[in-house]
Amino acid sequence: MPFENDQENFEKWCEAITGIPFVDAHMRQLNETGYMSNRSRVNCASYFVHDLKIDWTWGAAYFESKLIDYDVSSNWMNWHMQAFEIYYTNPVHQSNKYKAKDFIREWIPELKDKNDMEVLIPWEFDIPDYPQPIEIFSKWERAINLIKKIKV
Repeated sequence: MPFENDQENFEKWCEAITGIPFVDAHMRQLNETGYMSNRSRVNCASYFVHDLKIDWTWGAAYFESKLIDYDVSSNWMNWHMQAFEIYYTNPVHQSNKYKAKDFIREWIPELKDKNDMEVLIPWEFDIPDYPQPIEIFSKWERAINLIKKIKV
């Protein structure tokens, strides 16, 4: 897989300001607590590798520096598997599928008082305190359209 290794995108991912609430909430949890669930690790790694196209070893090294339950073999194997073996996980679809709205509100105070649709796809609304996404990918279109059908 060709990696683009955009340093600015890497820093946004590390700082949890990608503009993708599902990713940012989990990265903020990691940065603040040193913890991230396995499902979160998979989703943040998938976005990192398959959407941002950053070398998986950069993400593995970042997790190594942050995780309080860090284990060398588990971390590096999981990142390698995400880069080369495991299927892609769409962060927009995953945020809706796993009903992550309250989790996102907990970790992203800029979205705390927003309705469900604004929490899941804030780029569709005028929310000045939350960053615009690095990119909105066409492969997310179906998930975005499903969220737009939510009754708020």
